[in-house]
Order: sequence, then structure tokens, then C-alpha cells
Amino acid sequence: MILKHLYLFFYSVLFLILSLVIHWNPSGAEPVSCFSGYGEAIVYGIGLSIIHYFLYRLLAKEKSKNHILLIITISGMLFLTVILTGLFLHRDYFSMMLPVFICLQNILYRKEVFFHHLERHRAINKLLYILSIIMLLCWIVWILMMGYLISSRQEPRWIESLIYNIYNIFLMIIFFISIFDLQKKMKIRILVIDDSIWLSQLNLSEFLGLFKNEILVQLLVNHKKQGRINCHDLVKALSDKDLMTINDMDCMCCKENKQKATLCKEYRKIYRQILDIKKVLELMQIGTIVYPENKMDVVTVGWALKLNSNIEIIIEDEKISS
Repeated sequence: MILKHLYLFFYSVLFLILSLVIHWNPSGAEPVSCFSGYGEAIVYGIGLSIIHYFLYRLLAKEKSKNHILLIITISGMLFLTVILTGLFLHRDYFSMMLPVFICLQNILYRKEVFFHHLERHRAINKLLYILSIIMLLCWIVWILMMGYLISSRQEPRWIESLIYNIYNIFLMIIFFISIFDLQKKMKIRILVIDDSIWLSQLNLSEFLGLFKNEILVQLLVNHKKQGRINCHDLVKALSDKDLMTINDMDCMCCKENKQKATLCKEYRKIYRQILDIKKVLELMQIGTIVYPENKMDVVTVGWALKLNSNIEIIIEDEKISS
């Protein structure tokens, strides 16, 4: 909570920094200060900073539903203050346009509610991430160019530009952290809890049925552990849930003697269910189920999940048998 307020303070204090630098005018270049003294510059700077702070805070509220209308309204008010001060006070205020835009992105990227509206649109999330990376790279190039102009004294107001660039570097670091958070939020989480499988707000267990659900639960749990699960271990897990009845000695004998799996009716039943689960995973773009290179090893080696890179498994029930 304190860190969030520090972020918001840092975003909004730029108005105060600009107002003081404008009146100071250390380079002595045009345009000159629009303020009659430091007192007036501080009053304008603090007043405008407070306005921006509360607008940022309103946008950052965790309980806010954050509809697109709210985002547009607050963004419009933030940019309007920048445009008006740039037009009627000093042109240096126009340099806030990009920082304000970055601050808005930082706030939205850190909001869980914002992503609840986009989590069904994976392409939009990916596009946001790519555009953010491009923007960050362009911003780095811009800062490097400004650094060169400042060091070579080709920038007439080089001291002011140096101060603005120092602020922008810190803001760029925060933006980089926000992009990293965005990448983490882009992951689609599969939650396994109380033998139920949840994909975002969708309960997959209700769709799969008891038998397929237990198979997928075991595949997910073993994916987090050793990676694979064989026929014998699946049969044991299904038997523990009274979903299958089989003589464990016969099953062990099949495993140890490497008998042909297709001769076992229980294996054939599991195999058909796994094929159905595989189709569901591929249709939902979650991943797939892979077999051993030698299909004769399916009894001993078993099956494994191969999930897409944007999928994250969370197991919240330690009592799930594996």
C-alpha cells in the first residue's frame, strides 16, 4: 500500500519539478519563466501535482470496476492539464505528455481488475506486451539521443533537459518493472483445488466429468512433479476415487512384464479418455498430451502434459493423491 502511494507521488511530482526548473531557468535560454517568483512556482507546482495525484489514485483504486469510460475520462483530464499549462504557462509542460502516458500504462498494468476485462482476449494482451516493448526501446533510444545532445552542448537548454532526463530514467525503470508484471499477468492460470480444475472463471471439471477430470488432475499434478504418469499410477488414482476397479497385482504384473497395453480393457478405457482430454486441451489452446517415443513404453513411461508457454499450473490442494 505504501509502495503504491510512493509510485503515485512520483508520477504526480513532475509538475512541481517542472515548475521549479522553469522558474530557475539555469541555462538562461528562451522562453523565460512565467512565474513572478519561486513562491508562485511552488504554488502552481504543488496544486497541479495534487490534482494529478488524486486522478492517478482514482484510477489505481483496487475496487474500481475501471470501465473504459473511467479510463478515458481520467486520461483526458490528465492530458488536458498538461495541454492547458503548456499553452498558457510554459511550453516545457508539453514535455509531460509522454511521462503522463507512461504513468497511465504503469497504473493499468498493475491493476488486476484491468486484466479481468482482457483475460479472454489473449491477442490483445500479447499486442499490449509487444507495443510496450517497442515503446520502451524507442524511449531508451530517445534518452540516449538526448544524452548525446546534452553532453555535446548542442541542446540550448541542456541543464533543464538533463533534469528531465534523470526523472525519465527513473520512470523508465518503473515502466520496465510494469512490463515484467504484464508478462506475468499474461499467463493463463490453471487452478487445481479440491479435485476441481479451474481455467480463469471456467470450471473444467463440470465439462469433463468425473473420470476425465481425475485423469487430468493427475496429469497436472504430475506435470508439477516428475512430469509423467503411467497407466498403473493412473489406475491406482482412479481406483482410490472408486472410478475404476482392478486387481492391483494384475496391474503391477502388466507393468513389470511389459505386456502389450492394448490387451488390457482398463488401459483401452483410459486411452480413449486421454484422447478426448487431448482434443479439449488443443481446442482451448492450453497444450496437448504427449506419448513416449516408443508407444510400447506407455505402460512404464506413461503420458505427459505439454503446456503452452503462457500456461501456469497452481496446485492448492496438497491432499490430491499423486
